[in-house]
Amino acid sequence: MEDFGRCDGKRVKRYTFDRREKIDSALANLTEDCKEGEKIKLKTILCVLSLTALVVSVTADEVDNLIQDLKYGTSDVRAGAASNLGWSFDPRVINPLIEALKDENSSVRRSAATALGHIRSVTAVDPLIEALKDEDSGVRGSAAFALGKIRDLRAVDPLIEALRDEDSGVRGSAAFALGEIRDLRAIDPLIEALKDEDSFVRANTAFALGDIGNLSAVDPLIEALKDEDSFVRSNAAWALGWIDDPRAVDPLTYMAQNDVDPKVHQIADNLGVESRPLGRYMATAGLRRRM
Repeated sequence: MEDFGRCDGKRVKRYTFDRREKIDSALANLTEDCKEGEKIKLKTILCVLSLTALVVSVTADEVDNLIQDLKYGTSDVRAGAASNLGWSFDPRVINPLIEALKDENSSVRRSAATALGHIRSVTAVDPLIEALKDEDSGVRGSAAFALGKIRDLRAVDPLIEALRDEDSGVRGSAAFALGEIRDLRAIDPLIEALKDEDSFVRANTAFALGDIGNLSAVDPLIEALKDEDSFVRSNAAWALGWIDDPRAVDPLTYMAQNDVDPKVHQIADNLGVESRPLGRYMATAGLRRRM
């Protein structure tokens, strides 16, 4: 670890990333007592440094070694190599990772699919679509998640089909991915998925409909505010706030005041920034941050 700056006498840490770490963890050590302007500036610097550390942490020679590990190592070594290659962002790794989608070991295939999602190369779209048919549900779910990250329109119809997968994890990942891609073809299938028997799927579906932001989802999302699962209700409320349709004001007002889950009481904070009409209404009504 290395110090690169101070804020009110406290140090902000910069981490040299291990290949397995995610970029988001770079922001964990911003000090709470920084002034807002300083915090934004430091956060920007930290993101750049973290990205740089992450990219250079796998050298050209290491990429070559990892590719060899992916081809010839044991199953554990191959899975680890696939994960690490996903954070190298080196174009040479794309074809070996695509080939690893056919590995005999499901853990390797899952790692390869996830890695291709990190890299976000459109070259991987068709192989990942094929991986949606894998016999292992973990591979199918990882492929769906990766396709959402790549955001290529070729994936929309296969992901809609994956909403009917026998495994709830795959269905939830497919819903998430469709929300990332934001294609209007997904709206009706996602509205139908709000009735899925699994709450994880319903919650991801509500969030996806909010991401897409189409008005046809408003009434189904209002109905989802009555869901027995608080996570589903919270995501439905967030989605309605983001879509920003006045039909949602009364249901959301009721929810903010009466929901049985204390966490859901804070849903007024999920209604979008105050520049949006629905957010302004809720702020005027005194419902934002009421807890």
